[in-house]
Amino acid sequence: MPIGRKYIKITEWLANCGKSSVRLTFQQLNDISTLPASAYSARPLWANSGQSFSSSWLSANYKVTSISMSEQWVEFTLQSGQELYHKAPALHVRPTNDTAGIDGQLLHELIDCGRSCIEAIHSDPNHRYRSWEYCYKAFTEPCDLSPERIDHLALHLAWYLGSWGMLRNSFLQNKDYKVHIPIVKILVDSKWDTLRGLPAEKLADEDSADMILELISEISSCYQKHAGGTPTDTLLTKIVLGTLGCVPAYDRYFKDAVRRTGIASGTFGKSSLSQLGAFYLSHRDSLEALRRTCPSDTVDYPPAKVIDMCFFGYGAKYDAKASFLLLSYKCSFGPTAQSRVTPRQGITLLLISKNRYFTRSPFRFSRPLTNSRKSVYRTEVSGMNTSIPTIPIRLPPTLTAASTQMDGRPTEEPTTWG
Repeated sequence: MPIGRKYIKITEWLANCGKSSVRLTFQQLNDISTLPASAYSARPLWANSGQSFSSSWLSANYKVTSISMSEQWVEFTLQSGQELYHKAPALHVRPTNDTAGIDGQLLHELIDCGRSCIEAIHSDPNHRYRSWEYCYKAFTEPCDLSPERIDHLALHLAWYLGSWGMLRNSFLQNKDYKVHIPIVKILVDSKWDTLRGLPAEKLADEDSADMILELISEISSCYQKHAGGTPTDTLLTKIVLGTLGCVPAYDRYFKDAVRRTGIASGTFGKSSLSQLGAFYLSHRDSLEALRRTCPSDTVDYPPAKVIDMCFFGYGAKYDAKASFLLLSYKCSFGPTAQSRVTPRQGITLLLISKNRYFTRSPFRFSRPLTNSRKSVYRTEVSGMNTSIPTIPIRLPPTLTAASTQMDGRPTEEPTTWG
């Protein structure tokens, strides 16, 4: 269907509402995006036809299922089978210095995401999530700090980081585990003992945040000196989470989740740590109840790890539900080339977008599909198989759709050729 930008605000609103069915008055819709004048009197304009106006709700996977022209309201319903790639619910944005006021539905969802992580650990004794337990336990157990013990801890840290993908595209990728020995010597220093398993009441404490930032700075400088690379905040916080358990890991999923919910800043720093601490204290009973369900056969899960699991799970959940948008591409081959199109050379352009509908970055065509509006693009997203209805785009026969990779940009109002 053609997807026009004129009513894109309606598309975005519906995609973010998080409801399977929603009724809006014409005035409410008009407040979102100015409606065409005929929308108030012409019933056919509200047909699910795929034209410019109706594409505003069809592009968000909704259909008009009920409407009253006399009472001036319309009801949209999420299409069956579209939930898998429907966008995440509305952003729960609020001032980030007031986390106590989050709604119960969001809190329940965050806790449910944390519970999913815990259930994964319970269901598989060899799950990769266990690598955090082994590393954290090794660093919290009382022991001598002989060279052999330091070497053992470095091996634990290296395996933990590897299991969480921290070596990919990193300066550590071509290093052995012994590169972590100077870091281990910093982490086992008794000056950081107050940070180990930091209790809930200390999470929002400024002194604790200052110590965490000081520790992070020391680790970063040590890597630069001994490994010749500058670690990211993701790597640094992943290390501190796995050894001292006093800060969540600011990885992609975690940062996306705290930004999406508005609970804290997605940038690692004193402000974000304070906001996360305030969040935990504001909902301490619920989060502590979740913490008590964590596996207790190896270690006592600290509050920072509980926060990490909740937001990591939330971010991963909605990354898997990243919205899939199909845009037709306006190919500039000229009228002669267009006339040489054959029926079975359809190819579909698939734009994957987590938070926006249009991108100006180069993109590529997907696999060839038959020239039928009933075609589907079968793909896998974060381990979940899904089928996405497609609309083919015809290309000149001189191009091989199966192998062609073409860069380009979507037009202001993408159209289908053929």
